[in-house]
Amino acid sequence: MRHQAASTAIALPLREVERQLADVESWPRFLIGLDSAERIGHERYRFRLKDGRDRREATVVVRWRPLDSSYVWRALEGPTYTGRLESKAVDEKHTQVSLALTCHPGCLSAGFAEMVMPGLGRAEHDLRNLEAHLMEAALSNGLTASNGSSASNGLVASNGLSASNGLVASNGLAASNGLAASNGLSASNGAAKHRAEAKAS
Repeated sequence: MRHQAASTAIALPLREVERQLADVESWPRFLIGLDSAERIGHERYRFRLKDGRDRREATVVVRWRPLDSSYVWRALEGPTYTGRLESKAVDEKHTQVSLALTCHPGCLSAGFAEMVMPGLGRAEHDLRNLEAHLMEAALSNGLTASNGSSASNGLVASNGLSASNGLVASNGLAASNGLAASNGLSASNGAAKHRAEAKAS
């Protein structure tokens, strides 16, 4: 039997984290050992699992628990495969995500390999993958992360830098398409005039 747990803080609001996690079929992007997840009915999914050379399919119940903002899942047949993924707001811009996994090797060879070389750090690795997945999805959907990084579609980052399409940055620097900066400067050709910048400075 193998049980692991880990938690991390992600620089996204709880609502966005919950929205992304609701797509269970995207979970293979961050859960190690999950090759694919296919919805086959209400709260029912077909998980294709791999563990070394072991490959198997399992019908898995995945349930959303709104009271504690968590997903819980368990395989209905075969070796034990259960998990819990909980999200909790730290503040308006950060979410604490906790992951707990319990699984049993699907064959003798996988079990022996687990005894010889236990897969330590699996939950931590899953959460690192999850964070990367959530940040990428959020940026592609037009959200600004609280760490100040913005997407190429021109979101304003909290550090005041604007994206290449010319949205205004909070420090008053305008992008090259000529939108006005927050200090009131604008450019007729797409960048603030040098003399206007001198006055502003």
